[in-house]
Amino acid sequence: IGRKHPGLRGDWIAQVAAMLKRNNAEFFAYYSLGFDLWATQQHPDWACRNEDGSVMRYTELIPKWPFACGNTPYRDYMIAQLGEILAYEPDSLFLDIVQTPFCWCEACLRKFRERYGFEMPRGEEKHAQWRTMLDWYQEVLQYDLFKTVTDAIHELDPRVPVTFNGSQLHNAKRVCDLMDWTYAEPWAGNFVSAGFARGIGVDAQIGPGHLSEVYN
Repeated sequence: IGRKHPGLRGDWIAQVAAMLKRNNAEFFAYYSLGFDLWATQQHPDWACRNEDGSVMRYTELIPKWPFACGNTPYRDYMIAQLGEILAYEPDSLFLDIVQTPFCWCEACLRKFRERYGFEMPRGEEKHAQWRTMLDWYQEVLQYDLFKTVTDAIHELDPRVPVTFNGSQLHNAKRVCDLMDWTYAEPWAGNFVSAGFARGIGVDAQIGPGHLSEVYN
């Protein structure tokens, strides 16, 4: 599904999976939900859009990476690719780039209008409609997307545990409850570590680095 990197020869995931099994190491599979340069180039209507209609790009590190919108058919594309990964029977599945941005693509505009009965706010109007925007973020951009993806994963492989990068940092509890464990990145900041390591009811995985200094 999608485009194979031209530098790859043979079935790379199969080779890595076999190597891990030989060495009795866990097959910890990774997938990016949010970034896909090729998919958004082939399907411009799948790209997240800023309020002015321009393609939304991640600019903190590398400005070329466009966000893809989970309210478009990109969602089906993701699930199909996850199905390919699960066919190799990984021991666990880690989903990255999951903090879905507010998006003004045609799919989001239509879905927002159908849900709330008015146009998605722009500019200062977003602040006046903050309760609606919060509901949209938590219930549609997060829960609806994550529930669809995790349901598909568990249907394909009920035994594989799954988590999202950032875990409950920006998510409501019903979103957190979809995760089998919680994960904090090393550069997420010490201010979140207590929240990740305590009182969440599932195992916490703390990345190495300054974040782990205050695990206790």
